[in-house]
Amino acid sequence: MQTVKSRPSIGRSLALGSLKWRWWLIPLTILTCVAVSYGASTLRFAGDYRVFFGDENPDFIANEQAQASFGKPDNIAFVVIPKGGNVFTEDTLTAVHALTEAAWRLPYVSRVDSVTNFQNTIGEGDDLSVEDLLFDPADLTPAEVARIEAAAMAEPLINGFVVAPGGDATVISATVQLPADVPNVSTMAAERAAEIRAEVLANHPDHEIHLTGVASLSAAFERAGTADSMTLIPLVYLIILVVMGVVMRSISAVAARLAVILLATLVGMGVGGWTGVALHLRGRERGGLASVGDVPARAPVALAVAVQGSRAGAEDPVGPDGGSRHRLSQGHRGRDARHHAGAHHADPDDHA
Repeated sequence: MQTVKSRPSIGRSLALGSLKWRWWLIPLTILTCVAVSYGASTLRFAGDYRVFFGDENPDFIANEQAQASFGKPDNIAFVVIPKGGNVFTEDTLTAVHALTEAAWRLPYVSRVDSVTNFQNTIGEGDDLSVEDLLFDPADLTPAEVARIEAAAMAEPLINGFVVAPGGDATVISATVQLPADVPNVSTMAAERAAEIRAEVLANHPDHEIHLTGVASLSAAFERAGTADSMTLIPLVYLIILVVMGVVMRSISAVAARLAVILLATLVGMGVGGWTGVALHLRGRERGGLASVGDVPARAPVALAVAVQGSRAGAEDPVGPDGGSRHRLSQGHRGRDARHHAGAHHADPDDHA
């Protein structure tokens, strides 16, 4: 009777091949991972406040409909609070005028509104003239300041909207049209606004100037995501390293597993960068699945945990034969134990 020689399983073939050609595969794998991980340099944090609302939220739907009809204006607002408690002074009006002019240097700005550039209409006989409420701060006199205050507080579009009803604070609002395809554009605009704020405060120290607005909010989300990635993610890796050291009690085993985790995480983030996804503080879900291009900033942590679990399965798979560590403890050679673990991980039905 002729005996038919059984063919080795796919898992066993892969394990044998990877061990036989390991000194070629290791550097090739590392170089490939490094090349792919370069895409992570293009990852960006998208501080879009929309990710905090579900698709069925009525306020979110109303906001989207309004923006579809009238455009999507974001804004950066400078809130000026004079320490003297009165906006209508020569120093404060000069500061407001300086902020108004400087706000035109913000990226993608399309409009700037303030008390000083409000288009004031003056009637003279049969003629009407329209001009800024304050055209040149050099012309300010006590009488001119009084005229501006009277006109501003009598104007419903200023009193209670641009200037506080008590006259103790005012706002300069810059409308910006931030493109969605420019990385970290909100942060870029907010940083420029902070520079303008510092310039004006240097010349007018008796004031408080605060930054707010939709663009500033989005920039705050971007900064928070970046800060978390610089602190929380290294902390997670440190915890994984400590746990692996306690459990495995082998420096070489910990180093090897940590290298695999780091490379796999970098490759995952690199693929995300090459495909143009953006990181959010919270991934908004559509139909129960995270949307493409809308990845939560916790993705590196999730990748690290997934790879750690996969490595644990490779070394200690559930089954009658055990993993590489189990076979090593039974006296098997290291090469045989790794061969068995690799074959079992690639083909769980292989128990040879």
